[in-house]
Amino acid sequence: MKHYRRKGAQELGSPSLLFEVWFDLQDPRSGFRGSSGTFFKADLADSVGFSPDFGQENVVELDSGQFVEMAAPREIPWPLGSEERLLEHLAQHHRIRIWGNPALGLFSKRGEAAEEFVERCREALCDERNARLRRLREIFLPRFLEFESKRLRSVENEDEDEESKEARSVQIRSYFAAVHENLSRWMVLREGVQPPPHSAESSGPPPLDGWENSIDPDLRDHVEQLRGEFFSQYNRTLGKFESKASRIEAYEVVPTFPQIEVVSRGILWG
Repeated sequence: MKHYRRKGAQELGSPSLLFEVWFDLQDPRSGFRGSSGTFFKADLADSVGFSPDFGQENVVELDSGQFVEMAAPREIPWPLGSEERLLEHLAQHHRIRIWGNPALGLFSKRGEAAEEFVERCREALCDERNARLRRLREIFLPRFLEFESKRLRSVENEDEDEESKEARSVQIRSYFAAVHENLSRWMVLREGVQPPPHSAESSGPPPLDGWENSIDPDLRDHVEQLRGEFFSQYNRTLGKFESKASRIEAYEVVPTFPQIEVVSRGILWG
């Protein structure tokens, strides 16, 4: 039988029983399934009879990083029936705390942090979310292109010399090129990359630097209105999916006797 001591402990202290336990969980109520291992120590009630105390406060879960193997200071007789008593205690008192997302039917892994689980929920929604955002692109990109073509045709029909009309057409094309470049960060979706957020607290779309006073105000106002509509729907779409991903709640899995197995045992000093 292996003996262990607490990491960093200056003195050995009193011996306790150490169990390595494997859980093979199947929760019919939630549909959760998962397997994991951990350690438990049970205090010995006295140093003469070495009777283990399986009271609720005397059985403590430990991480494997909290102790290291050592040579046995002395032999400790292993109390008969200790494994069965531990299993009974765990089935009665131990609860596996996980996170659940009822809307998605997803559950966290044992020990998975809430933030990590929410990120997995986002990934589960990735395809559906990106399909909605692509649909926005399909709606708005033609509207920008149509408006650009309309303004270029308008310039062509004006009663001006060809040089002036060409200069205005070049300016309009350059302006819309800046518009498309500005929007491409939100319109072009890359595989496996989260779409960038656009702050819902913003008073409007992200600014087009350098074009504030160099383009026809009527044209600029129309484009800004169109950009504002896009970002309003973009934010609304992201917000809905973020709300769905982050709507998680704590959940307790109750292990049953057949789902718990003691896979090794030892003595922990301290």
